Amino acid sequence: MNLSIRNRWLGLCSTTLLLTLAGCAVTPSQVAPQKLADSAPAERPVDAEYSVELPAVEMTPDILYQLLVAETALQRGHYAVGLTQYYRLAKQTGDPRLAAKATRIAIFVRDKQAALQAAQLWVSIDPTNLMARQAVSAAYIRIGQPEKALEHLEYVLAQENDGTERGFMLVASLLSREQDVQSALLVMERLVQSHQESYAAWHAYAHLALRANMLDKADAGIKRSLHLNPRNASAILLQTRILQLNGDKDGAVAYLEKQVRFLPDETVLRLTYARQLVDARDYDEAFKQYKVVIKQAPGDVDVLFALGLLALQLERQDEAYDYLNRARESGQRVDDARFYLGQLEELRGNREAALAHYSFVTRGDNLVEARVRQAM
Repeated sequence: MNLSIRNRWLGLCSTTLLLTLAGCAVTPSQVAPQKLADSAPAERPVDAEYSVELPAVEMTPDILYQLLVAETALQRGHYAVGLTQYYRLAKQTGDPRLAAKATRIAIFVRDKQAALQAAQLWVSIDPTNLMARQAVSAAYIRIGQPEKALEHLEYVLAQENDGTERGFMLVASLLSREQDVQSALLVMERLVQSHQESYAAWHAYAHLALRANMLDKADAGIKRSLHLNPRNASAILLQTRILQLNGDKDGAVAYLEKQVRFLPDETVLRLTYARQLVDARDYDEAFKQYKVVIKQAPGDVDVLFALGLLALQLERQDEAYDYLNRARESGQRVDDARFYLGQLEELRGNREAALAHYSFVTRGDNLVEARVRQAM
C-alpha cells in the first residue's frame, strides 16, 4: 500500500471517528461546568460495535485539539504521533472507540508493542468485546508470548459456545492470519488440550495444521475429530483433502465412496464424490451419482449442466438434451448451455438447429468457438 493510499485510508477512518465522537460528546455550551453525569439522568449513548456504554465525556477544547492533532498527524503520515494521541485520549476518556482506533493504527504500522499496549487498554475498557479479545490475543502471539493469549481465546470460545463449531473455527481463523505459524499452532494445541473431547476443537486444529502445511498433524487431528463425531460432513471433506494432498487420490475416492454409503443424504459429500469420479475419468459412475444429487437438490443449474456434459460424453444424446435444455431454461449459464446444445445438434446432423443455438451465445469462454462453428 503506497503512502498516499495509507494516508487516505487512515484519514477517512479518523475523520469518521472524529465526527462520531463530536456527535456523541457534549460541548461546553450544552452543559454547566460540572460533570455531565451529575447534570442529567439521561442514558449514555451506546454503539453497537462495543459492549459497554460510551462514556459521558465533555468535548473540551483540549480534547478537540488532541483529536485534531491525531487526525492531522495521520493525514501527513506521522503515524507514531497519531497513535500516541489516540492512545492518550483513550486512557483519558475511557472511550472504547479510541482504544480500538489506537489498536488498529498500531497493527497497521506493525508496532507490536504498541499494539499490545493499546489492545490491553481496549480490553480493560470493554472486557466483553470479542474484537478486543482477539486483538490482544494476536498481539501476545506476535511478541512471542503465545501462552498469554490463551486466557483471551478461551473467553472468545466461551462466548461463542452455541453448540456448533463456530467458536473454534473463529479462533482457528484468527490464528491462521499469523505469520509465525508455529506459535499459532502451539496456541491451538494448548486450547485443544483443554477440550480433548470436543470434535470441533480437533476439527479446527486440523484446519490450522493444514494451513501450516503440517499434513501429519492435520491428519491426526481430523481423525480424532471424526472419531468423536463421524457424521460431520465438513470434517469428512477435510479428511478427503488431506488424502489428496498426501498423493493418495485413489484412496480419497474410495474414502468418499464409503462415506456416501454411510451418509447417503449428505448431498455435499455425494457431489464431491461425483466430481472426484469425473477427475478419475469414471464417467459412468459419476453420471449415476450426479443423478442422485439432482434428486436431492432439484433445479441446481451446475448439477444439470454437469449431467448434460456427462451425458454427451457417454453418448446419451436424449438425456444430454434434456439436462442442457433444463439448464438453459433456468436462465443461468444460458450461453454455456446454448453452446453445448449446438454441439449436440451437430452430432445429430441438425445443422440449422445447431447454428440457431450458436447464434445465441453472446459471452463467455465459448463465444469464439461458437462464432468459428457458425462460419464453418
